[in-house]
Amino acid sequence: MISRPKNTDTMDDIYKMQEDFMKEKSKQNFVPAAKFVKVNNSLKTGKKPKSLFAQQRNLKQSKSQEENKIDSNEIIVIKDVIERKYDMMMDIDDHISEEVEITAFPKPINIKLDTDVDESSERSLFSQTIHSSQPKPSTLAETNLTNIFKTIDEENTKFLQSMSKEQILGEREKLLNTLDPKLIDFLRKKRKNTTQDDFPIKNKPKPQKFSFDETIINEDLPALDILKDENASNWLNMNLVEPEKLEWTKNIENLTRDSLKAGAKFEARFDWKGFLLPYIFEEENSKKDDRDLFMHGDEPDRPGYTLQELFRLARSNVLQQRTSALTAIAGILNIYNQGYYDEILQLPISKIFFFLRFSVDENVPSIIQAALKGLSVLFYNETDETLLDGINESASGFYQPLMRQKPLKDTLEENNFESAFENLHLNEDNNLINCDIDDDVEVSDENNLNDFHLAETNLVECLLRTNIIERITYILTSIETNQIIIEYCIKILIRIARDSEQNALIILNKLNLMKYLAQIYLPNLENLESSYLIIKLFRIIGSYNISFLKAIQNYEVLDCIISYIAIKDDLNMKLIKLQIECFRFLRLYFFIIPDEMKYNELLMPMRYLIEWHYQFLQFTSSNHFIIRTHASALLHLLGRSNITVSFTIFGEIFKMCCSKWFHIAQREGVTEFSQKILLSSLLDVVCSFIKFGHEFFYDFLNDYFIKFMNSIHYKRIEDALTSSSLFFKNEKDRRCVHKPLFNLGTVICRKLNTLPHLILSQEYSTYFMQSILIFINSFNNQINVKNLEYYNHLKTLFYTNGGIDKYMTEFSLLKKRYPLSSNWFAIIEVEFIFNLLKTKFNEECSWLFNAAYNLLQFLSINQHPLALEIFEKFIFNTKFYNTNLRKEEDFDYWKFIFNGVVMSKVKETQKKYLAVIDEWNEALLSNTWTYTLLLFLLYKVDVTSSSKKIVEINLKEEDIIKTTLKFNKLLSEKNINRLSQDNILMHLMLIYFGEDRNFLDADIKELIKEELNLLKKGSFNFNTKLNGEKSFENLYMMFLDTFQANGYGDNLFSSIVMIPLVQKYDVKWRKLIWSEYAMDLKFIKCTEADLLVDLKEYLYPIESDESLIKSYKRALQTNQLCEKSIPWIIANHHVKYFSSSNKKTSTTEEFMKIDDN
Repeated sequence: MISRPKNTDTMDDIYKMQEDFMKEKSKQNFVPAAKFVKVNNSLKTGKKPKSLFAQQRNLKQSKSQEENKIDSNEIIVIKDVIERKYDMMMDIDDHISEEVEITAFPKPINIKLDTDVDESSERSLFSQTIHSSQPKPSTLAETNLTNIFKTIDEENTKFLQSMSKEQILGEREKLLNTLDPKLIDFLRKKRKNTTQDDFPIKNKPKPQKFSFDETIINEDLPALDILKDENASNWLNMNLVEPEKLEWTKNIENLTRDSLKAGAKFEARFDWKGFLLPYIFEEENSKKDDRDLFMHGDEPDRPGYTLQELFRLARSNVLQQRTSALTAIAGILNIYNQGYYDEILQLPISKIFFFLRFSVDENVPSIIQAALKGLSVLFYNETDETLLDGINESASGFYQPLMRQKPLKDTLEENNFESAFENLHLNEDNNLINCDIDDDVEVSDENNLNDFHLAETNLVECLLRTNIIERITYILTSIETNQIIIEYCIKILIRIARDSEQNALIILNKLNLMKYLAQIYLPNLENLESSYLIIKLFRIIGSYNISFLKAIQNYEVLDCIISYIAIKDDLNMKLIKLQIECFRFLRLYFFIIPDEMKYNELLMPMRYLIEWHYQFLQFTSSNHFIIRTHASALLHLLGRSNITVSFTIFGEIFKMCCSKWFHIAQREGVTEFSQKILLSSLLDVVCSFIKFGHEFFYDFLNDYFIKFMNSIHYKRIEDALTSSSLFFKNEKDRRCVHKPLFNLGTVICRKLNTLPHLILSQEYSTYFMQSILIFINSFNNQINVKNLEYYNHLKTLFYTNGGIDKYMTEFSLLKKRYPLSSNWFAIIEVEFIFNLLKTKFNEECSWLFNAAYNLLQFLSINQHPLALEIFEKFIFNTKFYNTNLRKEEDFDYWKFIFNGVVMSKVKETQKKYLAVIDEWNEALLSNTWTYTLLLFLLYKVDVTSSSKKIVEINLKEEDIIKTTLKFNKLLSEKNINRLSQDNILMHLMLIYFGEDRNFLDADIKELIKEELNLLKKGSFNFNTKLNGEKSFENLYMMFLDTFQANGYGDNLFSSIVMIPLVQKYDVKWRKLIWSEYAMDLKFIKCTEADLLVDLKEYLYPIESDESLIKSYKRALQTNQLCEKSIPWIIANHHVKYFSSSNKKTSTTEEFMKIDDN
């Protein structure tokens, strides 16, 4: 006999058993454990036995034969009606079950394992079970029981007939309230099953299709303990019970909102799409089949998955779990970038980045696709790219921003070390990094940072360090990919290319990657979904350098792009997106590299497309905006190409488009952003064509444009300037939500219960108004009288409605700079305001000078030419001052100095890109620029700031001080918005740091007094940082050291020292000087008249700090104070009144007692 395997057997034993088995099998001497034995019962009964189903079939056939014997001529209308009687028992065949007829198949029998087995019987277990379940013969007791049922039924029927309907319902309600609800449900289900069994099978309704979406979960059923089931012992393979697995079969506990305390925090959970789920589901959603979101983790009663659980699932051995988890993480990042999770949760972006990057290195295409989706969502901000594409067809939208994180080295040079290390986001509580710090390693270089530190500083550089470009090259060239994977890869490359010119060059040098993109993926018409992204990538790379653009052309990209434009099939959405990017690339190419031969190949296709837009483009907002974007991109291609040829071929059809669309705008209005961009594109191209003759557009001006400017719709556009301006919105964008990953801040952060929204609304009209202003200025020709008449008329219409004056007045009264003013999309407003200033330069205007002064604070470093022009025309122009008191030579000298301040901010190594703007988010001048020269005195004595440069020219300390004080005095007479009290005081303190001791000069001292007199009306908070570097406390301590060394008992110097010692300010300032700098008190010789405030401000209220009173007493007893000096009066007053007005303990009184001797 062959033995069976045991738990102790090894694999060798198993192989040996297998070999023995095969040998025995080959001998063909296998004897089965049981044999089939045919028992011929026909010898006893004379006929073959039949099964239960065969007996039932024969019974039906016999009944049908009897029915067929009835005479066919007899028509039976109604058969015999048989009334059921309670005293009659139905005759049931002992061998036939009534369910056979109903279910058509024999009912399976449940054989219990614990049934007592009769070992002496020859019957099988199945036979014994059938025999025991056969009905027993009726007895007399059953008949008597039937009579009792009948009697009870008659009594109940008679009793119910004697009651009214209301009484029956009342008794029914009373009975239901007394019974157990579980018992009621049981009776209802039992009755329902009985009712179904009473009908024949032909009357049963057809089964309905089951839908998982309509599944209703009965949560009223109690959570039964499956281990207490009475049949548990009969289940097979249940020798070993695992309670932890059976816990999953129980119902979920019903949580309520009361279980969560107000203000309590709970762990965020997400669904498979990345949506943040509430703490519990609402009651109306309780019937939804969402069981896939429950019964997992430490909180099975809450829906959704935590990030930790998603990370765990993403490393699972089940492919579907990994794909679903990575897709959920990508959905979370997508919603996070849209701002919906602001002020709600903080995501560990760096951890998610590393997790997704590791997953990209997998070999399974589905895992690679899900991981690339997450990376593309993280780096390629869809909102930023959508708005950049939306304004690309505007006058200034041609230039692209450099989306580069500020290098750590520059941060350490320009800011203090404290703020620089804050950029690293190091948190000791989180224990993100566990490493030993080497003091010899420089932190100023990103190459010396490890991966985790670099991810917390610059996420794009960290991505490049992981060789992502090489991995993308391998995916696109060696793995069988689909359109989705290609799209995700190119989006990541676009974001890398936007970061810097060096990164764009790295991509360009990947020859294999560029070859596949340009010669395999781009020419394939089946790849239209990703082709427009490939062209966009080429456009961004070519925007840096003309050599980059020529290198791209070496792959014959231009021929492929021209072929796409020449397609005359029906314009679908994919082809429209592709042609828009083709127009933008060609606009860049012909702007940098004029190529008449290539342009001539585009003439007929562009003519066809312009005529198509003239006939089929619907200007109203009901049409899709992408059609209008297609037309705008096409028009700008005309303006950037060979103007002479374009005007000859497209002049007439172009003027027809202008007339038609401006007429519709004057009649229907302009409500959508793409409509304004389309109209501005028309005017931009007109400005390019107009040099060939203004007369060509006179009829357009008279019949359409002037009528449009006189319409109510134009007035609404003009009024929207103020309401939609970014300069007047006290809101915050999302640029600093995650500093290591730079974005443009196209989404405004949510506040309280508000939803995030785009920075540009549909009503934003600055781009359109800028184009109108440039179009009007193009007629400003002093030689052509006709053009000059049109210019004056159009200029009058431009300012007639009052919207422009309202906008500029609001801007001139702006007291501070809001965060949105430094956004990329606010650059157009700076250019618009600058053009308005130049237009109004020769006119008397109340807001002109103040607006020019405020505009200087909004300029970025790349806009330094505008600052020089504003200095020339407005700030240092004697026209705006009282020339009788001011010398023109002084203004020229001041302009020369501050021009040097501006040029010192422009780096010598600053690169000039073709169509990329760098340093657009770095302010050229701060709001304290009029006092900036005084920082030169601080940097000379401060070691940490000695290498900083304030001005390009060499100046004497006396020139710096006098220029600053005189110029600010002049501005105060113009009622220019001044700085805060703290800022002015801190800059005046810098005068005393000079080595030449110019503060002793009588003229300079008089100028300082005039500045201090302006500070008497306000108060100080001493929380401001000087130029974002020095706090007031550090500067005040340096000031006290300078006073001790070079004070010379100067009254004005002493009065500035006394400013923080007023009783209403923090006691720490009084403790600082009376304890640490007590030796300086003897040099304070200012009089009461020299003080900035009244002496009573130093005496009242009475000092209550005991330690400070001790210092007062110590200074009085040690003769550190000059008698009758201001410090002596203050100390003597507080010591005297502190002990007399407050009852202290005996110890305190003894200590505070003043020695009269």
